[in-house]
Amino acid sequence: MSESSLEKWVTFKVSLEDCYCGKINMSGNTASVSSSIGSRPESIASSPRTPLAASEGREIPVRTPRTKRAGSETKEYPAGNSRAQRAVSESKEGTPKKKTDSQGDRGTPKAGPSSSTPVQEGSRQTPLRPIKTKKGPTPSGTPKTPKAPVPINSEPSCSSGGSGSTKRRARPKKSTNQFFEPYFSLADVQRGLEKGELIEGVLRINPKSYEDAYISAPSGGPDVYIGGIRDRNRALNGDVVIVQPKPQNEWKIIKENVLNHIARYPEEKDLFGLTKVPEPPPVEPLKVTPNEATVVLCALSSELPGESVVIPVKDSEETVDNVEQRIMKDTQKVNSRKFNSADGNIKPVCVAPHELEEDLSGESDTNSVEDYEAELEFVEDFDNLKIVDKSLKKNLKKVDAKFKTEGKQGKNEGKGEIKKKMPFEYIKRKPEEMDFDLELISKHPESGKFIQKTGKVVYILEIKHSRCAVGHLRKCAEGAEEAKRYAFFVPTDGRVPRMHIPLSECPVDLLTRPGDYSKVLFIAKIFKWTMIKSAIGSIVRSLGSEDNVDVLTIGMLIENDVPFDDFEEDVLKCLPETPWKIPEEEFAYRKDFRNQCVFTIDPSTARDLDDAVSCIPLGDDRYRIGVHIADVSFFVKENTPLDSAASHRGTSVYLVQKVVPMLPRLLCEQLCSLNPGEDRLAFSVEWVVNGEGDIEEEWFGRSVIKSCAKLAYEHAQSIIENPGKNDWAQNELPEIQKPFTIHDVCGVVTNLQKIACSLRQRRHAYGALRLDLPRIGWTLDRETGMPTGFRIYQLKDSNRLIEELMLLANMAVARKIYTTFPDVTLLRCHPPPQELMLQEVAQCLASIGIHVDTSSSGSLQNSLHRYYGVRSELPKLNPDDEDWAAVGRAIVMTNLIAKPMVVAKYISAGVKKEPSEFRHYALAVPLYTHFTSPIRRYPDLIVHRLLASSLGYCEKPRWDAKSLHKVAERCNDRKATAKMVGDLSSEMFLGLFIKTVGSIATRGVVLQVLDRSVDVVLLNSGLIKRVYMDKLPLKKLTHESQCGIGTLTLVWDNGPNLTDLVQVLTIFSMVEVRLEEGESALKFSAILVKPETLE
Repeated sequence: MSESSLEKWVTFKVSLEDCYCGKINMSGNTASVSSSIGSRPESIASSPRTPLAASEGREIPVRTPRTKRAGSETKEYPAGNSRAQRAVSESKEGTPKKKTDSQGDRGTPKAGPSSSTPVQEGSRQTPLRPIKTKKGPTPSGTPKTPKAPVPINSEPSCSSGGSGSTKRRARPKKSTNQFFEPYFSLADVQRGLEKGELIEGVLRINPKSYEDAYISAPSGGPDVYIGGIRDRNRALNGDVVIVQPKPQNEWKIIKENVLNHIARYPEEKDLFGLTKVPEPPPVEPLKVTPNEATVVLCALSSELPGESVVIPVKDSEETVDNVEQRIMKDTQKVNSRKFNSADGNIKPVCVAPHELEEDLSGESDTNSVEDYEAELEFVEDFDNLKIVDKSLKKNLKKVDAKFKTEGKQGKNEGKGEIKKKMPFEYIKRKPEEMDFDLELISKHPESGKFIQKTGKVVYILEIKHSRCAVGHLRKCAEGAEEAKRYAFFVPTDGRVPRMHIPLSECPVDLLTRPGDYSKVLFIAKIFKWTMIKSAIGSIVRSLGSEDNVDVLTIGMLIENDVPFDDFEEDVLKCLPETPWKIPEEEFAYRKDFRNQCVFTIDPSTARDLDDAVSCIPLGDDRYRIGVHIADVSFFVKENTPLDSAASHRGTSVYLVQKVVPMLPRLLCEQLCSLNPGEDRLAFSVEWVVNGEGDIEEEWFGRSVIKSCAKLAYEHAQSIIENPGKNDWAQNELPEIQKPFTIHDVCGVVTNLQKIACSLRQRRHAYGALRLDLPRIGWTLDRETGMPTGFRIYQLKDSNRLIEELMLLANMAVARKIYTTFPDVTLLRCHPPPQELMLQEVAQCLASIGIHVDTSSSGSLQNSLHRYYGVRSELPKLNPDDEDWAAVGRAIVMTNLIAKPMVVAKYISAGVKKEPSEFRHYALAVPLYTHFTSPIRRYPDLIVHRLLASSLGYCEKPRWDAKSLHKVAERCNDRKATAKMVGDLSSEMFLGLFIKTVGSIATRGVVLQVLDRSVDVVLLNSGLIKRVYMDKLPLKKLTHESQCGIGTLTLVWDNGPNLTDLVQVLTIFSMVEVRLEEGESALKFSAILVKPETLE
């Protein structure tokens, strides 16, 4: 067949905005395109070297034109135009249309792989032609990852056709490369770090917006932003990564900070060189009468928005079918062709104007999308009718719903179900929109507040994430090529990529009975991740039903790499034989405290009792007080399998229903635990102090003790509150071991309380800061282990008594070991808060009349005292307390000030250059360490060995500063993981409790206001939950922001005969919320309760 007579349907892209369909007529080196939809003919140039051939009669799917064009025009392209040739050539070769990719896309093309040729990681290959990659650093030095013989271009796409629902992903951006960039070599990384061209940091991924990730900036300014999966380059949350900053013209301007700064200092407006953004062209509103409604026809493709046609409904009684048929008929006349929805891209839909979604491109609460806010116009006497700006077409979405007329009550009313995001009027009022000049703002004296660097990961220095995830198995989409080989794994944590799992590892009936596994949880692990779309994974184990709390707990521990299995045999061989008693030689050199009144004060459920206290009056208001800590280092010898296991675990993990111990239970609950009535080995610190807290003498040494009682905090609190009471009932206090009596124990507690108060006052006088955040406590059924109730865990004087003595011991030991071994000492430091963030918090509070002095920890504490009392702790959160506003204000202020705080961490003193880096900001002391909990914290065990060596009990430790630094970093990771897992356990049990008893009503206080939601602190648990407004019965929602303080104005729908109820939410607002069972397993959501009246 000759080229001159060739006629084929092809689709080619003339620009990013238009896509045309037409018939090609060849004539020499020019091809003209006759549009089938009334648009102008186009002409393209052809080269004799580019054959134009395709199977006769094949029709390629086309998309709706963006703009209808009348008449015909001809557009000439020069001969050999590569874009036109490529469109025709790919049509001939049957190349599938390229699917767009983005940094945040989690889907993949439906077309499966067609080749099994291996390709090196980071390269790109297509079935049509090889594409050379740019030369760059080799991936030598890349951290080892599990390998599997799976070729890159055999990796399946990310489409799932299984049951279950997943979160809607943001619309992808255009990109051609489906693979990650190769990593830098280790040599290049080292050179880049030395020159300051690269940045090292710990990757943090936003759990509410998986596209947004950050690392801390070395300068202490705004975090470095890493946008999308592509720029994260296979790094996951918690990994230590090397980031290459992007060019300055790709940095982000933090517009909110700029506008807030201008609001506070309007005289500096000219310094920013601001110009107004051109306003969009005016749109003529559609003329509608009150007895008419409006239908909007949305013809959308998967990539480009289609034509929006506005057609009035002639009769409110007209049936839905007639409306749709008439729209279809009219549209066919306009477009001169039938709507072909075979490709799933084009579909006529009837949508009522008030059901249109105004922001479908992403969650605006995450500040990831800057969408244009369309102007809404209203027709008199017809409040529910919205006239939509044409520029809103890009945000329209296909809604498979029926039209409901808005005029008089008709037979169509209520027909169909419309899923809507915002069923009410939403208005977002912003300060004056401005066009900012990045180069000019960078010259501002405080530019660090306004500019956020962006970057991309070029190397993973240390893999911290386990690469494991809990999730569900789904079968791939039917018809997709990968469905024959893979199943689809959807993690419950959106920060982990979706995976394709070989069917050989899946249940045999997954494909035939996928519904049986819709609520079954699995653990999967990534072993190959080269394509941006998805990873290849392997099933680690099947967990069980997602409604089982034990199943979720096991999944949570595996996902966070928390060891919870029984200890290995070689570890257990390190334990002493039972029954065990103290060797006689230990009594020869240890100080004997068995004749003194020594006892423990711990939570009532504690089993690992690692600290005890004592106090002997010396007269003249002088006392000899002692802190006695279990001598765990006697049992856990260095460089043994037991020591390695303890080092690997790092800490005990406390969950609601159980404890995952750091040491075998024989040690932590028996031989090391300071149980009453039993001789135990200890490490003791003694002081001679006066009633004012002045220390006169200090002594360290190994000892032997025999506790006479196990007091709970409640017991000690009763003694403190009743200092002169002598007639204690038998059940009011625990059994006291003879020869000591209740009177002896009460005397020690009373004296220690007096000394602790003096020590605390002295610390706060020196500038100590205390930020108490509420914690939730649980009551469990002893037989079933299920929750029967919860409460706020309140710190009382008895808690603070023990805390003060432990702080005193830790500070004393830190001074001792650092003086002896300054190069190999393990310290606990607390860096100062992030200055810019703390200033922003202070400025926001100042805008509402709350003035906070942030110059030091002491001044910050004094500022807090002014607003919630002279005490150093939060007001008591009593359900019967009427002053909920004061309680809420205290909690919100504490949360706001805690946010800029940097987490305390363990450090090796030898790797730090300046002693100022050892300082503990919150305690306001130069040296601090952890010594008092060796049963549950590995750093305390190291400190015990250092103290023993400094006292001459053993040789100097063999480790150096660098090896100690690695141990400290691992302990930091384990401690952070333990805290996170403990918090997740509390939230999971609250979800279980709500599922069991039903919804719970509680009070809350607004912590933060976002565009369409608020963060609320729940006063019954101390948890922070995000409360969304999209499902509330509102008539209008208005968002405003001034000086960093957001405000939401809610107009509640009170019915036709009542006055509208207006509620204003801002920081410190008291609200009523209802906790309800969530959609996911053992999750819960918070719903704002409509107030009955508002003052």
